[in-house]
Amino acid sequence: GTGDYRAFLTLLDSALKEWGVLPEGTGYVDGSLVSDTGEICFDPAHSRFAVRSAGCGYFSGAPEEVISLSDTVSAKIRNERISISLLPADADTLPEAKEYLLSAMGTTGTDGASYTPGPELMPGFRFTIARLDGKLYAETAEGELRVKAEKAVLQYLSPAGDVLLETEGVKDGDEIVFVLDGEIPAVQFRLTVVE
Repeated sequence: GTGDYRAFLTLLDSALKEWGVLPEGTGYVDGSLVSDTGEICFDPAHSRFAVRSAGCGYFSGAPEEVISLSDTVSAKIRNERISISLLPADADTLPEAKEYLLSAMGTTGTDGASYTPGPELMPGFRFTIARLDGKLYAETAEGELRVKAEKAVLQYLSPAGDVLLETEGVKDGDEIVFVLDGEIPAVQFRLTVVE
């Protein structure tokens, strides 16, 4: 009645669990929508969407303290917003992969964008006119990339896939840590875990 989807969702979730369609720990859980496999989670209250499956790791929104992309790779990000993905570079699944492709970026847009009020569609509902002029930009990730490994190499890639910089991480316990300082103009990376 008030447009708040949570009341309806609570009833639907309860019914689906009672009927055995959804297992416990999935559906509507603590304000989040969790897929029936537990691999996809949408948390609107905290502005977060995440996928963690055998084939990929993905996170978008307001960063958690630690973003877990797989059993091996995690990130600690300082950006206000981040979209970060992790894919195996070959046919292996994430837990067994030795080489990964990553993308990580904060806010994006055009530096000459303008937004002005547009025509009224219906009484009280106006369009906004968005002009996306100027050059494209993508905020680079700032923080740490952490890999459970004895040794790992991170390559910063250009949009065409050329290597801009290659760096080895620093050992910290059972992890290798790569510092992402936002100084290298890259949003794509290749991570290689060395046995």
